[in-house]
Amino acid sequence: MKKIFKIFSLLILAVFFSCGVKGSPKIPPSTIPEPVKDIKIKQQGDTIVVFWKYNPVYEDGRKIKEPFLFKIEENDKEIKPVIKNIKNLYWFIKKIPSFEEEFCYRIKVITKKGYMSTSKYFCYLPVKDFPIINADIFLKLKNEGILIIWDKKYINNVLLYKGEKKDLILPIPYKKINKSNMFLDKEVQINKRYCYFITVEDREKVVESNPSEIKCIIYKDIFPPEPVKNPSFVIYKGKLFIFWDESPSKDVIGYIIEKNDIPLNEKPVYTYFFVIDKFQKGDIIKIYAVDKAGNKSSPVYLKVE
Repeated sequence: MKKIFKIFSLLILAVFFSCGVKGSPKIPPSTIPEPVKDIKIKQQGDTIVVFWKYNPVYEDGRKIKEPFLFKIEENDKEIKPVIKNIKNLYWFIKKIPSFEEEFCYRIKVITKKGYMSTSKYFCYLPVKDFPIINADIFLKLKNEGILIIWDKKYINNVLLYKGEKKDLILPIPYKKINKSNMFLDKEVQINKRYCYFITVEDREKVVESNPSEIKCIIYKDIFPPEPVKNPSFVIYKGKLFIFWDESPSKDVIGYIIEKNDIPLNEKPVYTYFFVIDKFQKGDIIKIYAVDKAGNKSSPVYLKVE
């Protein structure tokens, strides 16, 4: 009897577990966008600059794939500034209407479906006595990059700003400069446009001057590389072997060889020797270094004797 009861109990357990156990219900995905968590506010002369970073995700961390927009409130009233952005950084610039009141901003993120999140308020009281500058900046192309120069009376607490368009310069300083009225920007690429302006900062009041005039330039490498050094040649088995020490310029991509003003190779060859099959005494050999921009160095001569 006990044996039958044991078998019957095992059968009941088998049936129970074969039906499975229902898990807890899944939490539906969020439709509420993550709020803007931090808003930075600073003053440039008679303007307020408001900027923030935003990674478009829902509250559960999923990426927002539908369109979304920002609504800006200033002191509880909606305003409609021109919002600019590069990647995940957004900003707008607004003229200060009064230096006697505090300005508080909050940002609402609204999706196409109407779901919304709201940031906290972030406030700023403008400073009436901000630095005044009257500075022009000048841009010069250099072999290593772009040289930015400004008036010598502004050599401390200078903030340099950089962008690729006049109306799209990041609100975060590119460089902070002291004890100089110039800066060589080496972080440039050939045939790209760069725009710059400067402000001067009062570090005690944490306020900047109005920006200088914006100046732009396209970076072009117009500077020839340095020539090769120590050219020499050897005649071996009826062929002319020419040798040289490479150009010290870092952007050299190769060398062009000419015999009696006729190029022997169309494309630069990156090597330190070259073999000429046909030659005769009196031939003039020229060796040019060529850089990435196609600039040629002054030639180095060899005469076959």
